[in-house]
Formats: sequence, C-alpha cells, structure tokens
Amino acid sequence: MSELDSINQLIINLFSEIESIPAENEKSDNLVSNLHELFQKRQLFIEKIINNELSVDEKALREQIDLTNQFSNRAQAISQNRKDLLSIGKSNKRKIQVYKTIDSDR
Repeated sequence: MSELDSINQLIINLFSEIESIPAENEKSDNLVSNLHELFQKRQLFIEKIINNELSVDEKALREQIDLTNQFSNRAQAISQNRKDLLSIGKSNKRKIQVYKTIDSDR
C-alpha cells in the first residue's frame, strides 16, 4: 500500500499546486495532465484491491473510499472555479466589444 499512499500524496500536492496558480498559467495545463495520469495509476491500484489482488483491511479500504470522495469534491471545485473564470472572461470580452462598437459609432 505504500506505493498507493505515495500516489495519494502526489495527488494532494498537485491539487494544492493547481489551486495556487492562475488558470491562465501554462503550467496549469501540465499539472492537470499529471493529475490525470496519477488518477489512472491510482485507479489501477484500487482495481487490484477490489479484485483481491492486494490484501488490505477494511479500515484501509474505507480510507481509500473517503480519499476518493475528497479527491472528487476537490476536482469538481477546481473545475467549477475554472469554468466560472472562463465565463467571466467571455463576458468581459463581450462588454469590451460593445464599448468598441459604441465608440466607433461616435
């Protein structure tokens, strides 16, 4: 389980890093890609646990379920934040275009 624990920690660190940098930063895309790769690796470990290829006790399994829920909630919050930022950016561009149009009509 130590490899799964290290993957979990890497995911937590990536979430923190993604949350700390602006969405428009190019590094953000790389971090999200890395996060996706770690989720895939984590999924393989979870599948092995479910298929009884790795032995874990019930407590450890419940901890992984809780972590999965936390990761899901955190990813949804980040995604919603990025969507909101995109929406605001589009709205601001429309407003600027309206002002340009008004100014050109003068």
